[in-house]
Amino acid sequence: MARGDSITSLNNQIGASARLAIQPASGDEWVVTSLIMETAVSPVINPNSDTAANNIGGWGSVSAPRTDLSEAHCFDLKFFMDNSNYIRMHNAYGGTAAFGFTGIKMKE
Repeated sequence: MARGDSITSLNNQIGASARLAIQPASGDEWVVTSLIMETAVSPVINPNSDTAANNIGGWGSVSAPRTDLSEAHCFDLKFFMDNSNYIRMHNAYGGTAAFGFTGIKMKE
């Protein structure tokens, strides 16, 4: 993958209480521009390997971003990340759900 290429990973089936790591390879840097989830449960973002919640709803709440892949909704944002500074999406929904993201590779 070259610098400037799009990064898209959709329909990752994540089990209840599991996490999807969005982590570039060593030496790469990404800008993640959208998080997508199948559930109506608001996403919880964990930094790196930490399990402390960073809620990405309006003003730090968990209630604002409600998305559904069947309606093609997503939560738009900008996360700059490398192999050491990355995020994980936590499935707080009671069952397996599809999670995904889109972004751009900035450095290799």
